[in-house]
Amino acid sequence: MTTYAARADIVERLTDRGIRWAADLDQGGSVSESENVATVDSQLAYASDLIDGYIAKLVDTAAIRAAGNDWLKGRCVDIAAWRVATTGGRTAPDVLRSDYDAAIALLEDVRDGQIVIPGYEPDIAGETCPIYVINPTQTRERRRPCRIR
Repeated sequence: MTTYAARADIVERLTDRGIRWAADLDQGGSVSESENVATVDSQLAYASDLIDGYIAKLVDTAAIRAAGNDWLKGRCVDIAAWRVATTGGRTAPDVLRSDYDAAIALLEDVRDGQIVIPGYEPDIAGETCPIYVINPTQTRERRRPCRIR
């Protein structure tokens, strides 16, 4: 399944050295494909599923994953980078924990209707797209079309 961010985004955040430190599970000096899947890819999937849990009542998550959204990608990287860095009970830099906590707080704000997903707006022109936003006062069946900017 598509995730909100890619392995390269985590490598960019943590650097090659950080990935080797966190994902080199056998401590062989390099990160194998199986180690990448076990650490980076699994945490990207976890972070994407966690994000879906916060926004599933507001958007079609499969469609927004496929379309991509830079803001959600950033939150995915914030969450996954911290989880990768703490693999095996390691201590991660405080900035990664701060980014993780901020991402969760922002997703809670989206879920609670305090903020909207940046780059995502209701379609007032009446055009249709594969993603829907639900007005919190409406039932799930009464959707209105929207578009991604």
